[in-house]
Amino acid sequence: MKLSKEQIKEIIILNKEGKTQLEIAEQFKVCQATILYWVNEKYAKEKKLKERIYYQGLSKEKKKEMYQKRKEYNKKYHKERYQNDFEFRRRQIDRVMKNKQEKKRCQGG
Repeated sequence: MKLSKEQIKEIIILNKEGKTQLEIAEQFKVCQATILYWVNEKYAKEKKLKERIYYQGLSKEKKKEMYQKRKEYNKKYHKERYQNDFEFRRRQIDRVMKNKQEKKRCQGG
């Protein structure tokens, strides 16, 4: 599950209020490491650095394979989420409508 900006802000607030990472993780239905990532800057920076170093060491073929897997996963995830989550569907429709309006405005129509 991908967290929204509002959820991340709420996670940070709950952590500052003294809720444990495990309690917050259960509330948002994510793993404790996800909460740690958002409330601990040092952990997040180290994780990003390790991922960057790992990714740079991969061959072009492996990178392409990983990209395709991620693309397929995202497509499936968004399809399921769109079908099962009314709020998500509403946000997606709003985003598309906003993009269409912006395109019209930029084209002078």
